[in-house]
Amino acid sequence: PQPYRVTLTVTQAGQSWLRRAAEWAGLATHDPRYVAVSWEEPPGSLPVTPRAISISLPDASPGAYLLDISVALPGAAVAHASREITILP
Repeated sequence: PQPYRVTLTVTQAGQSWLRRAAEWAGLATHDPRYVAVSWEEPPGSLPVTPRAISISLPDASPGAYLLDISVALPGAAVAHASREITILP
């Protein structure tokens, strides 16, 4: 077994027309990643290693966000899973 990399990102799925206009005019910067975390898992003896992660988004604006997790094992295709979440006002 080899170590593998796990990456979790949270990106804003949609933006208001006002925000897009401010970015276009150069009055705001665009950083599509709201949260990104990555870590390397050591090889294990089990075929499945359960994990839990908790993230906090205290400054997130209300709206839709895309939560994406990927697992990269050297020499293999990267596996992805994503879900849309909604932060309410």
